[in-house]
Amino acid sequence: MVNVYSTYRDMLSLLDQYEKDIYTEWCNDLEQSCLINLNQPLISRNPTSGLISVNFSPKLVVQWYNHLKMTALEVELPLIRADLAAVDLQLAKAETSLTWQDQDCWSFIQTTKHLVQDLAHRVSRAKENFDTIQSVVKGWSKKAMFSRKDNKKSSLIQLESRTEYISKEYSSMKRDGDFIHQLIQVGFHF
Repeated sequence: MVNVYSTYRDMLSLLDQYEKDIYTEWCNDLEQSCLINLNQPLISRNPTSGLISVNFSPKLVVQWYNHLKMTALEVELPLIRADLAAVDLQLAKAETSLTWQDQDCWSFIQTTKHLVQDLAHRVSRAKENFDTIQSVVKGWSKKAMFSRKDNKKSSLIQLESRTEYISKEYSSMKRDGDFIHQLIQVGFHF
């Protein structure tokens, strides 16, 4: 029994030492890895897709930028091309020379965050406005300008109250048109 207990203690001692050795090695490798990464540029760009990634861990700026690049429709690109080029110009410094140890690193991140966040917000708002405009216009197509009495095919089209109906529909479409115009004006400040 003493032999088993002694073997058990020896085994625990060896396991404890092994755990300490692994942890020490990991700490040494971690420090070296951090030093290597801290001296790398802040971001890198995939040459094929044009998407960017962060050296260390993903950041919100990168997620916004990549989301913009992946979800922008072909017809939207000409509208945001200049803004995207400005962001890409800003990001070029982080791709080539700016590292995590640079003094102006945090300032750069804040400026870039503002640029990307602003563009992402404007594109998102424009898409929401477009969806709203589509919904309003679809509402128009669901209403017939004139209808048959009691919606029966054999009935004649009701023309008695057409002036009042046209006036009411015109007012409704005018309000909708003014609303659409407001949404488009917001888009012009894109």
